[in-house]
Amino acid sequence: LMDVLEGVAAFESQPLRLSFHLEGRVRSTFPDFLVTLRTGHQELWECKPDDRMPADREAAIRAAARELGLPY
Repeated sequence: LMDVLEGVAAFESQPLRLSFHLEGRVRSTFPDFLVTLRTGHQELWECKPDDRMPADREAAIRAAARELGLPY
């Protein structure tokens, strides 16, 4: 799908290990993709259905990604 999105210049699968805090513990995840847009802007993308990503986990991951300067 990303090969045909006009705004996508490049993408990398599971590009990094992202540590985050949840329920008093340090946890980690590997975001599905690091997407580089034609503008040079980079974002972390996840391709899981909403019912497999609890809201508190998503918020914690977004905060950790923001610390790296990457939208999630």
